Amino acid sequence: MNEKLEKLNQEIEKTEARLRRAQHKEKMLEHQSCLFRLVILGLSVRIQLLKDGLSLLLIHDTQMEKL
Repeated sequence: MNEKLEKLNQEIEKTEARLRRAQHKEKMLEHQSCLFRLVILGLSVRIQLLKDGLSLLLIHDTQMEKL
């Protein structure tokens, strides 16, 4: 009987360890996902700034041509 209980306890410990590793991995993936979103947002902002800057240059060039 004691051997069976000991084996069950070992299985429980192994399962708990697997669960902890899976939870840790899930947390790491959540953080990674958040970082990716921030990078994408930063790139989107940079692209918009470049577009705005290009538009301003085109407007400026057009006005200079009129003079």
